[in-house]
Amino acid sequence: MRPVLGTEEIIRLEDMIEKEGTSRAELLELAGEFVAGIVWDLHPKRVLVVNGFGNNGGDGWVAADILQQKGVQVDVVSPVEPDEIPSALARHVARRTAGRGDTVHVGPSRDELTVLAHEADVIVDGILGTGFHGSLRPPFSIWIPALNECDTRVVSIDVPSGLDSQTGHIGDACVRADITATMLAPKIGLYSGDGPEYSGELICGEL
Repeated sequence: MRPVLGTEEIIRLEDMIEKEGTSRAELLELAGEFVAGIVWDLHPKRVLVVNGFGNNGGDGWVAADILQQKGVQVDVVSPVEPDEIPSALARHVARRTAGRGDTVHVGPSRDELTVLAHEADVIVDGILGTGFHGSLRPPFSIWIPALNECDTRVVSIDVPSGLDSQTGHIGDACVRADITATMLAPKIGLYSGDGPEYSGELICGEL
């Protein structure tokens, strides 16, 4: 049985993996590949990938890149231009993905996002990751309720965006995932508080 880890334990585990020779950049690539594989198994023709500022969004950019190369029509939503993403790792893969022809929508309105969500067969939620706690801020406080109003299947990366991965509590809103794809180990918040209601089916990947 897999251990269920807290946020600090996940950070320590990633540090240990890096010391053993697998860099955080490689972990990001592996996580994105894992997510892309789950989405690919759902046989979508069109996928919407909604990303945030951090490495959770970096996973989403990698997944978008892989799916696009497999022939899936991919739309990527980002709060800022790829060059403006603050995380260096996420910025690198965002630039790469945007340069390969994926359609990138920067800072769409709620109505624009709703249209994209309805047109997609699968939505990948890469908005917020295990570091989130507290209250949502725009544009995510606007985007997450909009995604929840659609019937499109949602695959969340690591945790549904808006869920505290340590406590399982949500603030203003939380993505309702059909599948949560989590690497290394399940996060404790997926099993506590509001986690079971929002996380859907849990699929855990290995290195």
